[in-house]
Amino acid sequence: MGNDAVHLRHERGSEAQHPPVPGEVSVAPGRTAMTFYEFDAVGGLTYACHLPGHLAYGMHGTIAVVPAAA
Repeated sequence: MGNDAVHLRHERGSEAQHPPVPGEVSVAPGRTAMTFYEFDAVGGLTYACHLPGHLAYGMHGTIAVVPAAA
């Protein structure tokens, strides 16, 4: 998850691997995984899969972060 710059680095392959980063997770085929992310602002946050062809196949979306109910 992240802003456009994060996704661009991954998509171009300029940051294909790196130490663990909150909100990012690598999942092997046929496996499941969990990650946790703390949202600190209201708005939209994009998530995407950066394996070759996956973004074009629609493996991306936006999470809407809304204020907590009072």
